[in-house]
Amino acid sequence: MSSQTNFAGRSFAEETLLGGEYENALFNGVSFASAELKNVRFLNCNFSFADFSGAVLTGCSFIACTFAGANFFACELHDCRMNGSSLCGAELAGVNWYGGQYRDTVFESCDLRRSDFSGADAAGANFTEANLSRCNFRNARLAGAILKNADLTQADLRGADVSRTDLRFAKLKKTKIDLEAAVLLATQLGCEVG
Repeated sequence: MSSQTNFAGRSFAEETLLGGEYENALFNGVSFASAELKNVRFLNCNFSFADFSGAVLTGCSFIACTFAGANFFACELHDCRMNGSSLCGAELAGVNWYGGQYRDTVFESCDLRRSDFSGADAAGANFTEANLSRCNFRNARLAGAILKNADLTQADLRGADVSRTDLRFAKLKKTKIDLEAAVLLATQLGCEVG
């Protein structure tokens, strides 16, 4: 990719992009469909309505980026970082989140059902009103995450770090939790454990 900062409307579909760093760049409406991105770093970039469908992203960083209306259908993210980014309004069906960091990432009102966040670091992430039903958060870091009105029906939180996370206002139905999370929830509900 060239050094210009406005890539709006361009297509990198089915291309392989290795390395590189982009700051304050515009990727509005860009197609990365079925592309392969490795170790590319994006800082404060705008990906509104970009198409990542079928793309494979490995070791990429998206720090403080915006993805309003972006399409991630069937995208794979391997050990990527999206710290401080906003995915509000993005199409996230069928995304595979393999590890990675999503600290302080905004997933507000996103449909993430059946997503696999096992082992991921999503400390401080905002999942307000997100559909997290049947999600796998096993051994994930959710410390300080915001789960207000999030649907965690049949989600798996076993082994997840939920310290400083308020579970009282999440929708918990057949949610799998371990003893540590059960004690935290009981305490938040005003119960005395022991």
